Amino acid sequence: MIASVSEARGREYWRRAWTEHNVAFARLGLGGLLATAVLGLGTSASALPAPSRVIDRTFGCTPAALNASLRAVDVHAVPIGAAETYDPSLEDRSPGFIGVASGGWSPGSELVSIRARVWQRFTGTYSFEGVYASMRRCSSSRTSLPLSAKGLPGPPVRWAKQVTCVARGRVLVRVRAVLQSPASWQPLSNAYDGARRKVVEAALAIRSEPTGKPIAYMELDRNGKTKLWYSPRCT
Repeated sequence: MIASVSEARGREYWRRAWTEHNVAFARLGLGGLLATAVLGLGTSASALPAPSRVIDRTFGCTPAALNASLRAVDVHAVPIGAAETYDPSLEDRSPGFIGVASGGWSPGSELVSIRARVWQRFTGTYSFEGVYASMRRCSSSRTSLPLSAKGLPGPPVRWAKQVTCVARGRVLVRVRAVLQSPASWQPLSNAYDGARRKVVEAALAIRSEPTGKPIAYMELDRNGKTKLWYSPRCT
């Protein structure tokens, strides 16, 4: 009888030990899974693009249609201190601006734009400094596009100038800008993606997507001055 009690106590001891071992193992496994999940999240977060002082992106943009086959793009270069002829009454002169637009004179017409500082370019509204691209009419492109005036006549225009260029199909636009401080490229409104920072210098090239021919090339330097080269087909 004494032996039976001892055996029973022994079996109970090992049963409890085995149960506790299984519980501990399960907890360890859950902890390991949680740790893996946390590490996984950390890896994903660190894999996101870091803010940078240099924005270098190429877009394929769809200009407004003139007819079934032709589209028009408006190329703008406005050096620091200049006023645009559309509304010379605005007292807020350009801080240094280059960009390409299509479809009229309004903030929503801009396809890709670079502003050195905040600017009241349009009556009743201020446009923030930075680099912007229309998320509705432009999409990222992997096409290689040189930042060069090669193929365009010179010398460049150094004063405020806007020309309209007619092309077939979409246009390719590459922008490279050096920012005053690092920023991430991200959605900034329901219409534009961009990097909102003061711009130190920038260059912008525009080509026809179907033909690859250059349409215009612009530069914005560290002093807010601009240079514009454009195709003879632009007016």
